[in-house]
Amino acid sequence: MQIGAEEFLTWTELFMAALVGLRRHIGALQAGYEDRIHTEDGWGAHIEGAAAEKAFAKLTNCYWSESVGTFKSGGDVGAIQVRSTKHLRGHLIVYADDNPDAIFVLMVGEAPHHHFAGGMRGAHAKQEKYLNANGSYWVPQSDLRSLEELRKQVV
Repeated sequence: MQIGAEEFLTWTELFMAALVGLRRHIGALQAGYEDRIHTEDGWGAHIEGAAAEKAFAKLTNCYWSESVGTFKSGGDVGAIQVRSTKHLRGHLIVYADDNPDAIFVLMVGEAPHHHFAGGMRGAHAKQEKYLNANGSYWVPQSDLRSLEELRKQVV
């Protein structure tokens, strides 16, 4: 397990992230989007996802736009796609229709505590050895790149 830097959100930051998560979930319901991670708690998943994005932005000192309805274009924090899981040993999940040129990072934990676990370019994640039975790619943390390595790729 390769857990990196931890980032704590303040209560105000968590509140703002939770509002973004609520707006995203309501927007998804309104648009009729299917829950592709098939969680029982879509509300919580959207809030945790937004909090993880905020934590990554804070960790990297990057601007987080708090965008809603833009998941199919651009990144979550700058050009970076942020994925999250509450499972400390969880995998980075990349989907078949994800941009192969994008960089995906994994934040683990639960708000307000998130740890950076690593990241990888989409094309590197879409290897047969990571292919899951449901058609997504599950990359173990041991294969993810450090923040320093990712920074070199983003430049």
